[in-house]
Amino acid sequence: MATATQVTNFFKEMGVLCVTESKKRIANGGGFVLPSVAMAQAALETGYGTSGLMTKANAYFGIKAGSSWTGKVYSSSTGEVYDGVSVVITATFRAYNSKAESVADYYELITSSSRYAGGVSYSNNILSPYSTIYNIWDGGYATDPDYVSKIMTIINNYDLTSWDNKINGELTDEELDLINYGGTGLGSSGGSVTGTTSSTLRYVLEEEKNVVFNTHDYSLEEEKAL
Repeated sequence: MATATQVTNFFKEMGVLCVTESKKRIANGGGFVLPSVAMAQAALETGYGTSGLMTKANAYFGIKAGSSWTGKVYSSSTGEVYDGVSVVITATFRAYNSKAESVADYYELITSSSRYAGGVSYSNNILSPYSTIYNIWDGGYATDPDYVSKIMTIINNYDLTSWDNKINGELTDEELDLINYGGTGLGSSGGSVTGTTSSTLRYVLEEEKNVVFNTHDYSLEEEKAL
């Protein structure tokens, strides 16, 4: 259970990252997801940032790793609903080097896939939070039939639409400081890398040793940078 302080800090960090990503996409003439919706999804998926496994993997949106995904992954049990029946399965999810990378990949997934097109806003056509999350859910993002109501409850309870208003405004100096990756927790996950030069490395979580991230081959220089 997240404390009030944890919830506040979680939304500050995710809010800055989601607004920044939205601004970048607007500047490039592309579509974006309302920050309020992305923030609420991340809160629901990670328990407001308290899920040790997901936060170490910087996996804030619970995106499954399909056959086309070539980055890091982790395996975890997850609750799904199929034909009205709740089941628990083990699935493989995308993992990232930072929170910012997780947010960017989520935005890319939603804005580049035709199945989620109805949930994408543009500078000249900004959707409501409900329309956004309903269309993302309807596109198959989640199987929980109560997913939309859960997201809307989080948005309303924490006044997350206030972050949507920052898309066309300016972030404060304090908020901008949060995207300085030097020591804010927005950067690397703090895991450890094991392996040898010129071999396939495995990124192993320090607390969950049974979870292995599949990675590419790294040179010695790349290994040192991890």
